[in-house]
Amino acid sequence: MASSITLPVEEVHHVNPELSLTPPARAFFPMNSRNSSTHTLVVPEPPHEAPTSVASTHDSDDDEDEITVPDKKGNRAYRYLRWNFGSVYRRIFTLAFLANIACLIFVILNSVLTGAALTPQTCATAVSANILAALFIRNEHTVNAMFKVFVLFPAKAPLSVRRAFAKVYSYGGIHSGCGVASFFWFVLFLVVLTAEMDRPSSALRAYILLDSYLIGLLLFLIIAFAHPRARVLLHNWFEGTHRFLGWSVVLLFWALVMMLAEDSSDAANIPYAASVVMTPSFWMLIVITALVAYPWTRLRLRDVEAEAMSAHVVK
Repeated sequence: MASSITLPVEEVHHVNPELSLTPPARAFFPMNSRNSSTHTLVVPEPPHEAPTSVASTHDSDDDEDEITVPDKKGNRAYRYLRWNFGSVYRRIFTLAFLANIACLIFVILNSVLTGAALTPQTCATAVSANILAALFIRNEHTVNAMFKVFVLFPAKAPLSVRRAFAKVYSYGGIHSGCGVASFFWFVLFLVVLTAEMDRPSSALRAYILLDSYLIGLLLFLIIAFAHPRARVLLHNWFEGTHRFLGWSVVLLFWALVMMLAEDSSDAANIPYAASVVMTPSFWMLIVITALVAYPWTRLRLRDVEAEAMSAHVVK
């Protein structure tokens, strides 16, 4: 809509240049009023409400074509499950987590039905494998490689294909899914280890139990502070626990693997070195340690100028 103000003037250029218009908007004179002594100054008025439809007006005729926004799909519960709870990140998390839970249940049932011994070393291997996957997917070279692969696809590809490739941004679901799954595997490890060493026959086994329960406590704290709600309320605590407790878990896990190898070498009557190299967790821990330490070797000291933009933003 527009309001019209009629001003009697002799020529267009005699209009008072200091004329104040409220609200401010660009004024224009219709072409059909050039030869008239009275000119109509048209001032567009801004809309007071957001339009619910988009209309286009043609000069040849005054009919309007309206583009109506489609209705939302499903009810509110469906939309929450589809777009919030069922986001791509959470679907990837669920896939990684449930795959581990399926393997865990299979291992337990196989031990119960067939009588095959479920050893702490088996559970420790699953724990180290999940920690390795969680760290590998977060490595800078892994992330850069994934994005290079997916952005190489032509921009003229069908939208459905490009939309599927854009889901690479949710790769963090693998990190969190494997991280949480490693805790469940470690709980099974503690159950098996406690049942096997309910009465420690040596100081070594007592140290193994102490180290194991300390690792379990640290893993629980890491996951607790990584919960989305905790990350919002206690973000600095999340960052601190994720790093310092994570590094502590790696060190304690090294000690645990070495002690388990010693205990196994005594039970099997084999050399300690042979027991170590036969432990899958030993080799995975080498890669895990490299993934943790490597980014720090690329740090460089640089002078920067910080400008506080607000109470929580620094430029």
